[in-house]
Amino acid sequence: MQSQTNISGVSIGVPGTWSIGPSITLPIFNAGKLGYQKDAAIAQANQAAGAYRASVLAALQDVENAFANYRADRQKVVTLHVPGAEWA
Repeated sequence: MQSQTNISGVSIGVPGTWSIGPSITLPIFNAGKLGYQKDAAIAQANQAAGAYRASVLAALQDVENAFANYRADRQKVVTLHVPGAEWA
């Protein structure tokens, strides 16, 4: 039976062991879990970066299309403009 008592930073666990102050526990063997988590995080970051790039390229394409339409419309206005006529 293991009992543990913690009194203001002093831990009394298994008989004969003492710990004062903060403690850190780390797994000794995790079967590569941390490596897989790292790989998954890198893959997720790469996927997000690719989606961001695609979004930026789509936005640039939209701007280019809008500017081309503006130029075409502006050219129509210049072509249809009759000198001396006033806008109603």
